[in-house]
Amino acid sequence: MSTTEHKIQFEEPFYWVMGNSENVEKEGPYCQKCYDSNQKLVPLDNPYNGSRFVCPECKSQFFDIVDEDEKAYYCFCSGE
Repeated sequence: MSTTEHKIQFEEPFYWVMGNSENVEKEGPYCQKCYDSNQKLVPLDNPYNGSRFVCPECKSQFFDIVDEDEKAYYCFCSGE
């Protein structure tokens, strides 16, 4: 996927591809570390169908958590 063909947007802690088609508002999430370091969009895995996401390439882990007061907390934990 070429980054020049699509609008890339950062919404902490992820990157998203915005408006790829008429039916899709945004696609992702994509790895922040891989995109920041080499402009490569790597889709994150969500192995537990929860708030933990893992990059299959760099092994970074991301947590997207909202507490009971609707406050969002984000964590980026480097893999290797």
